Amino acid sequence: MILGIYGESNSGKTTLIVKLISSLKEKGFKVGSVKNIHTKDFTIDTQGKDTWRHKKAGAEIVVARSENETALIRNRKMFPNEVVAIMEKIVGLDLIIVEGFWDDESPKVLVGEGKEKPNTILRYKDNFDEILNFAIDGIKVGRVKKKLPGLDCGKCGMKNCMELASLIYQEKKSFDDCYYFSEKRISLEVDDKEIPLGKFAKEILTGAIVGMVSSLKGVEGTRDIKIEIKG
Repeated sequence: MILGIYGESNSGKTTLIVKLISSLKEKGFKVGSVKNIHTKDFTIDTQGKDTWRHKKAGAEIVVARSENETALIRNRKMFPNEVVAIMEKIVGLDLIIVEGFWDDESPKVLVGEGKEKPNTILRYKDNFDEILNFAIDGIKVGRVKKKLPGLDCGKCGMKNCMELASLIYQEKKSFDDCYYFSEKRISLEVDDKEIPLGKFAKEILTGAIVGMVSSLKGVEGTRDIKIEIKG
C-alpha cells in the first residue's frame, strides 16, 4: 500500500509521518518512506565527490556503500511506479509513505488547511488514530490482494482485485468468489491420474501459476491456462 501525506510547508507533515512509522513499526509492520523535494536543481549528491563525478561521467545509476548505509543515485527523474517497484524489490514492505504530493491514484492525507487534491481521503486534525487505523486496514487488504492473481479481469463482478480484496477482508466475499479460485477451476493430473486437491492446495497452485503467467507479455486478459510437463 502507498499512502500520501501532503500539505503546505511547516504544516506538520513530517511529524505525522514519523509518528505513523514509529507506531506501525511497533505493531510489526514494515514501512518505507519517500520524500518529494520540489526545490529546483536539488541533488542529494555533493559536487566534486567521487559519486558526483561518476554521475557526471554518464553512469545511469551510482551506488554509494558504507558500513552503515547504502545509497542509490539514479541519474534521471523517476516516476512513482518505478520508485515503488525498486523499494518493494529491495525490501518487502507493508506500507510506503510518501511525503509531498504524488499525482497517482494512491490514497492521500492532507495536513493543514491547504486545498484538497485528487484521491484525498482524510484531513489530519488531531485524528491520528483514525489515520493509523486506515493505514493498518489498507495494509491488511494489501496482504489479501497479494494472494489473488492480480489480473483485474472483472470475472468476479468487481472492477479490480483490490476491490475484491477489500470485500474479502471485510468478510463480505471469499477467495471462492475469484474466478481463478472457484472450486472447479483447477485440476492436477500426474501420468493421466487425477490428483485430489484440497482448498489450501488449490489456493497455493492457483496463486503461484496465475501470478507467474500474468506477469508475462502477451497474456493480458487470459482466462484459461494449461501447463503440461512431460518427463
